[in-house]
This record gives sequence, structure tokens and C-alpha cells, in this order.
Amino acid sequence: MKVAPISPAVFAEYRRYASARLFGRFIQGARLARGCSITELAPLACMESSDWEALEEGQWFPDTISHMQLILDALAMPWDAMAEMLLLCDPVWNTPGSVHYS
Repeated sequence: MKVAPISPAVFAEYRRYASARLFGRFIQGARLARGCSITELAPLACMESSDWEALEEGQWFPDTISHMQLILDALAMPWDAMAEMLLLCDPVWNTPGSVHYS
């Protein structure tokens, strides 16, 4: 069976998608470990509940450090705990603007 190569653009898009999903699962795990609901935490990060849901689903990603800090504060998580996850999710973090996937 012959397999067609994946173009660099398609591979990059897949990496961004996978990174956003991974980051979303990390945020969801942190929220659940804290024992909070989305409706409790979203306002603390100056977000709508639907935006937080999109974050956990990997469909949206904060595009500024200050917004990331609001999310960390809502989760009561120190910045250094987030640093490793941000490095793992580098493809999505280095994408300008928010990430939206359907």
C-alpha cells in the first residue's frame, strides 16, 4: 500500500490542532482537580462560560500573556506549573490570534 506524504502546511495545522486539544485537556484536568465548574471559573478569568468550554475543547486559545494569567489565577495555578504545558503546546501558542476549530 502506498501512502501519500503529508504536506508541511497540513502537518503544521494538525500539530496546532493536537496542541490545542492537549492544552484544553490540561485546563480541564486542572479545573476538575480544583473541584470547580466552568460557570464558577469563567467569570474569574473574564470569560463567558462558552469561551471556557471552547478552551477545554481545544477550539480557542488565549492570545495574550495577560489573558493566560487570568486563566491561571482562576485555576489558582502558579505560572511555573503552566510553563511545561505551554512548551508542549508551542505550535498553538505561537499561532497569532485565537485558535478556532469546528
